[in-house]
This record gives sequence, C-alpha cells and structure tokens, in this order.
Amino acid sequence: MIEELKSLYEKQRKKGGLNKADGERASEIITELLKKDNELAYEYMMKISPEYGVEPFSIYLNTLDKETRDKKIQTFLDNQEFKENNSNMGFKRGLVLAREIFKQKLGSSRVLRVLGETCKVAIETSKSGVNSQIIGYTYQDFIKMVDRKFFNIDVSKYSDMEEYEVYMGKVFVNTVFPDADIKIAIPFKYQLLVLKWLTSFKTVYELDSNEKGKVYIHSGNWSEELRKMVLEDEDINRRYGQYIAVEKIEDKSPIEEKSKSEDKNFNDRDIFKEILNDISELEKRFTIKDKQVEKTISNLSFYKTENEKLKKEKEMLQERVDKLSKANEIETEKRYRLNMENNKLKEEIENLKANEKINQKQVEEVFANNEIMKKSAVDGFKSKLGSSLRSYYYEFQDIEDEKVDEEMGEIMKLKVKEIFEELIRQGVRI
Repeated sequence: MIEELKSLYEKQRKKGGLNKADGERASEIITELLKKDNELAYEYMMKISPEYGVEPFSIYLNTLDKETRDKKIQTFLDNQEFKENNSNMGFKRGLVLAREIFKQKLGSSRVLRVLGETCKVAIETSKSGVNSQIIGYTYQDFIKMVDRKFFNIDVSKYSDMEEYEVYMGKVFVNTVFPDADIKIAIPFKYQLLVLKWLTSFKTVYELDSNEKGKVYIHSGNWSEELRKMVLEDEDINRRYGQYIAVEKIEDKSPIEEKSKSEDKNFNDRDIFKEILNDISELEKRFTIKDKQVEKTISNLSFYKTENEKLKKEKEMLQERVDKLSKANEIETEKRYRLNMENNKLKEEIENLKANEKINQKQVEEVFANNEIMKKSAVDGFKSKLGSSLRSYYYEFQDIEDEKVDEEMGEIMKLKVKEIFEELIRQGVRI
C-alpha cells in the first residue's frame, strides 16, 4: 500500500498532477494510513496535491470523537515538513485544512488554531516577508474559497488565539493590500471583509509603515460613496480609519483596473450592504446568544438557590452523621467494656469450673475417707462393745443349760440390767 502511494507521488511529480482515478486512490490509501495511525499519512499529505491529501483528511476528522480529532490535527501541525515549509507547501496545505475544517463545521476554535499556526509558519520560514507566493496561496486557497461566514468569527472570544493574531493580521493585510509590483487583483469586497474581521481581534493589529501606505493607496481606488460608508463603520474607522484615503486617487494601475473589472457584478453600495448584512446576521446571532446568556444567568441563580438549600441539607445531614458517629463511638466503647467484662466473667467461670472439679475431687476424697473412718469407728465400737459384753456372755454360757429358779431369775435380771447399763455407757440409745 505504501509502495503504491509512493508510486502515485512519483507519477504526480513527473506529470505535474494526478488524474481523478489516481487521485482518489491516493486519498483512499492516505485515509487507511490515518486509521492505522501511520505517520507516513502526514508525510504524504505534504507531497500529494491538497485535494487528494488534506481534503480527505478533513472528511476523516469529521468521523472522529473530539479528543481523537484534536490529536490528529496536532499531529498534522507538528509534522516536520509542515514546520519547515519548503516552497510554502506546508503553508498551502495548512490553509486548505483550515478552510475544509470550517466547511466540515468542526468548530471555529479549530479553524483559527490551524490558520494561526499556518500563518505563523509562513512568517517564521519566509526570508522575504509576505511574498507573492504566500499572497497567492492565501487569496486563491483561502480568502476566495472559504465560506464568507468565516469572516463573521469574533476572534477575541478565543483567548488562546491572541498569540496568533499578529501572524494572521500580517498575512491577511498584505494579501488583500498587496504591493503594486505583485500582479494580483484583489476585489474591494475582500479588502472590506478582511478589515472588518481584523477589528474582532483582541489585540489590535498595528500596521507597519509599509502596510499603512498600501492601505492608503488601495483605498484611494474606492469610490467616494464606498469610502464614506467604510468610514461610517465605527469599528473599522476607530482602528484603521486614519490610514484610509480621504479622497479618490485618480492614478490607476492595470492591476487596479482588473480588480475593478472583477467587481463589475457588484457596485460599491452592494458590496458594503452585503458586508453589513453579514454583520447584521452576526448581531442577530449575538442577540440570541445574549438571551441564552440571560436564561443561563437565570438558571444559574435558580441553581445557586438550590445549591444553597442542598448545602444546608448537607450540613444538617453532616450534623446528624456526626451525632450518630459519636453515639456509635459511645456504643462501641460500651460494647468493648461489656465484651471485656464478658471475657472476664467467662474466665472466672472457667476458673470456677476448674475449682469445682478440684473441690469435687476433694469432696469425693473426703467422702471416701469419711466412709473409711465411719467403718473403722463402727468396727472399733463393735470390738469394744464385744469386749464389754464378753464377761456377761461367758456367765450366760455357764448357766445356759441350768434351770432358772427364782434366785437365778433375780440374778439374770441384775445381769440384764448391767448389760443395758453397759450399752448405754457405750453410747447405744435404748
């Protein structure tokens, strides 16, 4: 694809141009390279004729989002061949791009940005000032071709354009008011359009002595009626009125006669009326904008009131949030303390359980010991009781087989009584 584009460029260089089919093919290739972000697209835009390079580029820009569009335009302006501007090829293509961006309605700020950079490149790379080639390109590729609504743009609205105003002013003033030796005829209508446009600059473009002389000479060819109407325009008169000839200069060059003939379809009044109509249209647009601004201010006031309400609501909510946050901190602290107490109680319970086990074991041991002691005491008691009663038992055995008479019964009574007394002494309750 790149080789094909290179071949088409060689064909253009040898033949002085491309036919329609070759030109359209070159446009297709450049557009494809742009889609692929291939830097060669910008290099060949500086080589291929603008109608097959720059114009398709502007159409491609219209398909992009704003951010990508601005990046592509900046890449064009940063191109080394554009900045070097050999033989004013970069300047010519910058003019065409600015014109086509305006045609594609991609925004006045972008048009002015490209035009400003283009004029800056022309002035900074030219060793002979605004020469005939720069004038020819500016007139043929921009002033004559651009939609006349371009000259209704109020440049002062774009703060970032201030640095470019001096470059645009120099290029456009010297184009529509060229030196006498430059064989180019500029119709009066373009001179008036440019002067009126220059009055919209934020910084007044100050004419140098040479430019003042050229404005004076060219305005000397205006009719008395046109000159009077121009000087009645407050903006033009305030900035450039002092350099406009107060009366008609009779000496005319062939170029001036040609300029006059090119204006044959417009008399002086028609030219100026046309310009005034454009200005009137612009003023109407400004009136609409003023109404929109008033509406915006009204809306702003409403939104400001609403914003104040929202701020108060926000403050109230913030106050509630702070209170809840503080309450939450207190609750959190309480929960923390309770949790600590709970943990302490759990620890105490665990200790009690452990002690309970120990105590239970001790109880069991005591109980077991008690049982042993009880058994030992009973056994001892039995043994002692047995010892105490043994003598009575022996006596009983001695008389067990004898017949009990009255005397023996009395004796037995006494013995039984002694046994009971012994039992009582041993702790047996009877």
